Amino acid sequence: MIAVGCDMIYLYIDAYDLNGETMAAKRIKKIVVSETQKKRHERLLIELTSLPTGTGKEHAVVRYLYDWVARRAWVSMKRDKWGNVLLGLKGRRAKRPVVLTSHLDHPAFVVYEVKDGGREVWAEFRGGVHNDYFVGTKVRWWSRVEGELDKIKCEQFEGKDSYQTLIDLKETKRGEVAEVFDADEKNGQMFKQAKICFLAKNKVKTGDLLTWDLRESKVVRCKLNARVCDDLAVTAASLTCFERWYERNKNKLKEAHHVQVLFTRAEEVGFIGAMGACQSGLIADDARLIALENSKSIPGDSPQGAGPIVRVGDATSTFGHELNYRISQIAKQLTGEDETFQYQRKLMPGGSCEATAYQCYGYQTTCLCLPLVNYHNMNEQTKKIDVEVIDMRDYHNMVKLLIGVCERLDNGEVDGLRRVLDDLFEKRKHVLS
Repeated sequence: MIAVGCDMIYLYIDAYDLNGETMAAKRIKKIVVSETQKKRHERLLIELTSLPTGTGKEHAVVRYLYDWVARRAWVSMKRDKWGNVLLGLKGRRAKRPVVLTSHLDHPAFVVYEVKDGGREVWAEFRGGVHNDYFVGTKVRWWSRVEGELDKIKCEQFEGKDSYQTLIDLKETKRGEVAEVFDADEKNGQMFKQAKICFLAKNKVKTGDLLTWDLRESKVVRCKLNARVCDDLAVTAASLTCFERWYERNKNKLKEAHHVQVLFTRAEEVGFIGAMGACQSGLIADDARLIALENSKSIPGDSPQGAGPIVRVGDATSTFGHELNYRISQIAKQLTGEDETFQYQRKLMPGGSCEATAYQCYGYQTTCLCLPLVNYHNMNEQTKKIDVEVIDMRDYHNMVKLLIGVCERLDNGEVDGLRRVLDDLFEKRKHVLS
C-alpha cells in the first residue's frame, strides 16, 4: 500500500522468502525522476559520450570530470599514480563503501610514427575491433588530446579551456586507414598496427590520439547514438546517480551509506587501470565494487528496451553471489514501485569485464550493464564502423537502479541470501526429524 509522509512518498512492500511467504514489511523512500531531471541527465550523457578518448589517452574525459568535481563543493577526489580517479563525500571517511566503477577509455589509435610531414601516419590500435572494419574507414586526429595526464588541473572550465574546445573539429584533421596488420607480440608489437593517410601535411605527432570519424552524440527516437557508449554512458550514469544520491540524502548523511565513484583507465587492453587501482591502495579493502559496463546486446536474450542488466558473470568468471542477490532484490522492489522500471538478469558471456579483475584481487564484486548495439562501433549489419547505440529507457532505469543500490544495499530493506536461507532452514528443519 502507499502512505504519504510529510514531504515524501513511502511504499510499504512485502519481502518474500524463497517460496513466496511474507517475511517483513519495509518502509521505502520511492525513487522519482522528473522529466526536468531526465533532460539534465541526458545532457550530461550526450556531452560525455561525445568526447574523444582512447586507452592511455583519456585526457578529454578526465578534464571534463575535473570540471564536474570543481563545481561541487561536497565532492572529494583522489587520484593514484596510474591516473585512476576516486570520488567521494568530502570530510567523510569511507567505511565499507559501495563503489560504482567504470572505465574512461574506448578502442582507438595512438600514433607511434609520422612520415612525409604527417601525410603518412603509423598507429597502434588499442582495443578489440575486427580487421574487416579498418581499411577505407575515416579517422579523426584530435590535436588537443596531448600532454601529461597528471598535469591536468581539477578546476572549472574557463575561457578557451571549455567543453566545446574538447570536441571542436576546427583543429582536427580527417584521415583514412590504408592498411592494418595483426599484433605480433613475439616481435614486440602488442597491438594491431595501422597505416593512416592524410591528404595534406599536418601537425600530427607521436603519441597523438586518433579515433573513428563519427558525429557527436544525439538522441534519436529514444536511442542514444554515440561515438562512445562503452564505457562513457555508464560513467555519466554513475555521476548522475552520485549527485542524485547526495541530493536525496544530504540532510541525513550520517545515516546514509558510504558511496564512492571510481573511474579507471586502460580497460580495453586488459583491465590495466583497474588492476593498478587494486594495487595502489586507492580502493578500500572492505569496499563493495559495482562494475558498470555496456555489453553487447543479443536479440532474444539481452534485448534493448528491457532494462539494465544485473550481470551474474562474464566469459571468465561468475560474480559475487551476495551482491548479485541483494541487487536483484532491490531491482524487484523497484518493479513493484514503478511501472516504468524494468531490469534483466543475465550472464553476458560475450566478453570479460573489470568485475573479474576486482574479484581476483579479493573484492566483493558484481556488475551492472546496459545492452549495447554496435559494440565497439562495429555495425554487424552493414559491416561498417558506426555509432554505438543504447536505449534511453534502459539508461534512465539504470540511474534509478544505481540510486536504489546506493540507498538500500545496507539499510535492512533487503535481506542477505544467507539470512533468507537460515530463516528457511529454521522454519522447516523439522522435516528432517
